[in-house]
Amino acid sequence: MNAGEILRVLFAGCAAVQGAVYLAVFARVVFFKDREPALAPETGSGRETETGSGSAGSAPEMAPVSAPQPLRVSVIVCARNEAPNLRNNLPSLLAQDYPDWELLLVDDGSTDGSAAWLDEQAARHPRLRVLHVAAAEKPGPGKKGALALGIARSNGPILLLSDADCRPSGPHWIRRMAAPFNDADRGPRTDFVLGFGAYSPERGWLNRVVQFETLHTLLQYAGWALAGMPYMGVGRNLAYRKSVFEQGGGFAAHQHWPSGDDDLFVNANAQKGRVALCLHPEAWTESRSPASWKAWVTQKTRHLSTGVFYRPLHRVVLGIYAMSHFGLYAALFGSIAVSGPILWILGVFLLRLLLLNALFWHLGKRFQRPLLWHFSTIFDFWTVAYYARFVGSTLSPKPPLWR
Repeated sequence: MNAGEILRVLFAGCAAVQGAVYLAVFARVVFFKDREPALAPETGSGRETETGSGSAGSAPEMAPVSAPQPLRVSVIVCARNEAPNLRNNLPSLLAQDYPDWELLLVDDGSTDGSAAWLDEQAARHPRLRVLHVAAAEKPGPGKKGALALGIARSNGPILLLSDADCRPSGPHWIRRMAAPFNDADRGPRTDFVLGFGAYSPERGWLNRVVQFETLHTLLQYAGWALAGMPYMGVGRNLAYRKSVFEQGGGFAAHQHWPSGDDDLFVNANAQKGRVALCLHPEAWTESRSPASWKAWVTQKTRHLSTGVFYRPLHRVVLGIYAMSHFGLYAALFGSIAVSGPILWILGVFLLRLLLLNALFWHLGKRFQRPLLWHFSTIFDFWTVAYYARFVGSTLSPKPPLWR
């Protein structure tokens, strides 16, 4: 085979992988529908009532008074020197409308005055508990050590995790994320619920890149979970049973690595059929995107540093998808350089772009980012540079720091 033939075979193989993933995995997210919670929203934040209504046009009908008692939920947020974010986001966390829950704020040695402020808030809000953690107490480095202590002190059988810079999209966040655990008709017991951690839309190309990358990541972890291969979740919006944490040994298998409190734990413990998705707009969390390109690179380097610890099958599947994206463009431009434009290659490539645009058009509508699909072709090409830039963070990672 000459160079042109090799490139054409490479292009055909990469296009086949991309098309199969788009149609068999990513499309599942587009057509996924959330089930309504078994219990209807209540009339007041944090009040236990038997009648009431939720937001207009979206609340299910009231369940009978004899409905099973919902499981207690412990919302856990770790914070280290997050005073501005805590002041902005704590009110929406405390405004949740769910019968039985607590908010546990784990203060990981903050020095910005937020520790004292949290104690003042806890004195005013019965649902809020504050756990102050000293470095010597932590069983491991980074946020993971603080979170492990928080989980040990939590009172609920269901753990709902988020970050200090995240704001729930509304008062029914807990209810939505806890619904699969409370749904006795779902089938196999739900151990994990994967949510959507959005970034607020802002002006500028950095925010557009963040929005695209966030939805692309959602397509992967949600799509593969629906396809029977759950491999990660995002700590900005993730729930699981405390019993799973305890029976799985907590973070012991990767305690030496500061990050991965979310994706590595899901990767090690999630089982097919026991992972649910919750993508309803009332169940999102939202945070500000990184303020600079440097901050974004630091964030992505930290996130991608955990991939080397994934299960071998997951590394292979995800690696093939990433290489097919890179190989597709390499084969496209290589074949043009060697043999000139080839109609069938150009046709297949355009068909893939149409499929990509259709996916992001539907996702943009569903996740309230309607204009994002306009840039999906540009960002698809940009993703090749993304893979090239961060391949070192995946294959030879360095321990990230917990700010």
